[in-house]
Amino acid sequence: MIAAGGRSTGRCPFTGIINVPEPWDDFAELRAAGVTWDEPAAGWVVPDYVGVKQVFADEARFTKPVRFREIWGRSHLSSLDGEEHKRVRRWWQRIFTPKQAEAWRTALVRPVVAGTLDRFVDRGAADLVEDYARQVPIRVIAAIVGLPWRDDEWLEEYRHHNDMIQNYMFANPFAADGEELARALRSRARMNEMLSPYVEARRDAPTDDIISRLWIDGPELLPGWSEDDVFDTVRNIFFGGTDTTKHALCNALVLLLRNPDLEARLRQDGKEVLDRFVEESLRLNGLVQFRARIAAEETVIGDRAVGKGDTVYAVLASGNRDPAHYERPDEVDLERRSPRDHVAFGFGPTTCLGAPLARVELQEMLVQLLDRATDIKLVDGAEPQFQPGHLRSYAPLPVTFTPTSAPAGTSGF
Repeated sequence: MIAAGGRSTGRCPFTGIINVPEPWDDFAELRAAGVTWDEPAAGWVVPDYVGVKQVFADEARFTKPVRFREIWGRSHLSSLDGEEHKRVRRWWQRIFTPKQAEAWRTALVRPVVAGTLDRFVDRGAADLVEDYARQVPIRVIAAIVGLPWRDDEWLEEYRHHNDMIQNYMFANPFAADGEELARALRSRARMNEMLSPYVEARRDAPTDDIISRLWIDGPELLPGWSEDDVFDTVRNIFFGGTDTTKHALCNALVLLLRNPDLEARLRQDGKEVLDRFVEESLRLNGLVQFRARIAAEETVIGDRAVGKGDTVYAVLASGNRDPAHYERPDEVDLERRSPRDHVAFGFGPTTCLGAPLARVELQEMLVQLLDRATDIKLVDGAEPQFQPGHLRSYAPLPVTFTPTSAPAGTSGF
């Protein structure tokens, strides 16, 4: 046993668990050990639901580590503090409201999903990662921002450079080398070149997209607002809103493919049950496995005394399966009393700003797929392959299915 305030002389298995396909028993061991020091990660691992919420709820005591500023730029929330941070965050909260997400559902998400399905559904076969999960979120974000969302070539190049930056930041979440940074910076520069015509056009002739809003509202957000701030903000929207939603959908699809009875119920019981399934999928297989914070002062988490400046890893994936908070934590329960009572999007003042849009996308992508394809099965011999890394996901997902007719007037292509 470790005395309160002490550090383990052994090692917590946290750094290895994040790359395990089915880490649920390992998470249970973490929770049994309580808040524990992990030597390879040089930080405290917080694996329980209450502890995770404690870390996220107190933004003043547990601050975000300032990393990757050379990638994010000065307008990113992690680069800001004090009143500037509050001002920029309030702006984002006005952009990504649940009401606005519902408006985007009708105007953008639904037709983009329908048009993506049009491209492959008649074949009766697809890789649901490459053909579907990878295609929809980037088009939705591009449409919202004000970029050429129908241009496959433009989107593919932009995605490539976004991936280069993600590889730098997530390939090893505890360290990164100089060459990875150099590649990321080259991709950052190329992305700015690709954005430049659209950013310049909206400066002179604003419309109703986010680039236009950045030009109109930017001078009130930060002093000396410039084109670079617009570039940085647009890149960060793509980073936060494309692969994250893609991985979340992949995790939901794997849950369905492994549970045919669950798929049948979703087809039968309608939108409310499907929405609950989305929340259960996020809870059970949330894509962001942990978040790092820095203790701004001496404090206590559980029975551990945490020193000022110590790194704290809040393990969302473990907290979301904590039996101290959830009955039957490892099961899909479509009758949970509070289906959104999970920490997949974080908690408190740093809850994911794009959560309303992500929910709309996941709901639309699942309901339209189920409407337009029946008898969805993995091809013979195929098994979802877990993709190790900071973001939990699976690929590829080769399936066969029986196509059905498309609803009239839904396609946006």
